[in-house]
Amino acid sequence: MPLSPLRGLLFNVGLGFTVALLLMLVVIGLGVTQMAQLNSELANVVKVNNLKTRLASRMRDTLRDRGVLMHTIVASTDPWEKNDLFEQFILYGERYIKDRNQLAAILRSPEEIRVMEELNINTSNNQPALFNVIEAALADNNYEALRQLQQEVIPLQNQLVEALDNMTSLQREENESALAQTYAAYQ
Repeated sequence: MPLSPLRGLLFNVGLGFTVALLLMLVVIGLGVTQMAQLNSELANVVKVNNLKTRLASRMRDTLRDRGVLMHTIVASTDPWEKNDLFEQFILYGERYIKDRNQLAAILRSPEEIRVMEELNINTSNNQPALFNVIEAALADNNYEALRQLQQEVIPLQNQLVEALDNMTSLQREENESALAQTYAAYQ
């Protein structure tokens, strides 16, 4: 009978060890689950912000390409070439609008929305000036087209580029913030 108390003690120690081991496994499981969730959230933030940055950069590239086309239309003396360039100009405008609409649909923060509103205002102000330049160039009034291009359109285009630069800066800041939050959560 002296083994019976020892057996009870061994059972209690074994039970305690098993419970401690199970609790450790639960804590490890919770930690792994939380890390997976953090990684998923970070991946989503980075994916969305990269898309926003890509769209804003493409809009900026489109503005640059349209600017080059405008200069070429103004400098050209061939009406057929001007017409072909004008068609390309319109296609770039459609691409810009498509990218702008796609970007506007995924913006979330008040700062992003404010920058997009600024961009929309600048775009609206820019459109009539752009088409005045194109219209003058297509009518072979290249001097007037060049004057309008230099005095009106280029400053307006620079405002658009600045707004797009602000948008890409916001995306970089959001990526850095998301990374810092995830890093802090890992600590």
